[in-house]
Amino acid sequence: MIYVFVFLGSMAVDLVPVVAPPAWTLMAFLLVKYHLNPWLVLAAGVPGSALGRFLFSLYIPKLSDKVIARRKKEDLRYLGKKLDRPLWQTWLFVLLYTVSPLSTTSSPPLESPGCQSSASSRPSWPANSSVTARWCWPVDTPPAA
Repeated sequence: MIYVFVFLGSMAVDLVPVVAPPAWTLMAFLLVKYHLNPWLVLAAGVPGSALGRFLFSLYIPKLSDKVIARRKKEDLRYLGKKLDRPLWQTWLFVLLYTVSPLSTTSSPPLESPGCQSSASSRPSWPANSSVTARWCWPVDTPPAA
């Protein structure tokens, strides 16, 4: 029964559009607190986290249109363009960033690849973009004017 909480908790931390702890910290906490089987924790937590990210990607474009300023959208597009490099370089960056202790739940570098078309000449990210840099939209959706 506790593995259901691992699944739901991992999904929940990846659903929220604010700074939250990464799913692995929740899984590690539950693993240690309840003396769970590590393989079953991974088997429940990883799909929960993936489902949370998927659901997040479905609702966040609509929310971003209402919340993010035009300038921030340009910043995200600029960052997305920087990640639009040869596939192996992008994947290596994402892999190294993901295995680092930095939170991938609230990480603008991993949330912005969908924002790749840019007319921005100079970004203001990362100087003033904490939580707002998390929202993004699909590549085929034009920014609001």
